[in-house]
Amino acid sequence: MPDYPYLSESEKRVKWRELERTRCKPRPAPTGKGFYTPIDLAPAPAPESANERLLISAIKYPWNEVVTGLRHHHVIAHMASRGIKTPSSYPQGFVSSTGKFYERGEALNVAIESGQVAASFTGTLYSEDLW
Repeated sequence: MPDYPYLSESEKRVKWRELERTRCKPRPAPTGKGFYTPIDLAPAPAPESANERLLISAIKYPWNEVVTGLRHHHVIAHMASRGIKTPSSYPQGFVSSTGKFYERGEALNVAIESGQVAASFTGTLYSEDLW
């Protein structure tokens, strides 16, 4: 427990519980190793269901680790803080409600089928187009 000399013992316990409760911890994905996310994924429906939706931005690294974040630049910043550079050649995409990684082109089809973007949408899919 951190030392807080200006707090009473009961106040220290309350402070410690608060720190423990708010501490950010990576969570493993339901589909395998190396998948970290700052938010909880929704429960996955049956694979390849019509209800499949894109949930979160992701980048797939060459060692088959898929790292997620609200926006792609959040993933790049997180990996940079760990000392790992992210070239633009690494596949950027999204993770769906089934836990599957889709590159941007494939993800556009999923987004159109699920109604997350209009059927007339053209161009590259960005997280700003989804949420």
